[in-house]
Amino acid sequence: MTVNHESPESSGQFRLRLPKSLHADLVREARIQGVSLNSYVLYLLTTRHSEEMAWQEASAFYAGQLRDTVRQVQDRVMSLTLGDPESGGFSWRSTGSGSIVLQ
Repeated sequence: MTVNHESPESSGQFRLRLPKSLHADLVREARIQGVSLNSYVLYLLTTRHSEEMAWQEASAFYAGQLRDTVRQVQDRVMSLTLGDPESGGFSWRSTGSGSIVLQ
């Protein structure tokens, strides 16, 4: 059985029920802004939606940055070995020219 996951065509309209007090507040604010109630509610929804999308993108970006940093720390810790008896400390194996010794 095949399930169709495509959304139906959007009409660009929907009916919304809200408390009378909220409706009155929105009408009042739309008048103050000098726009229709429809334009004002569209502005509010668009602004909120845009902010949410920006937060989601930033969240995903910083989650990736954090994952990369944790991987780097894990790699560094995994390369930690006991130093030779003369140095008496820990050292990190390094593919580069330097090494770190902790005493």
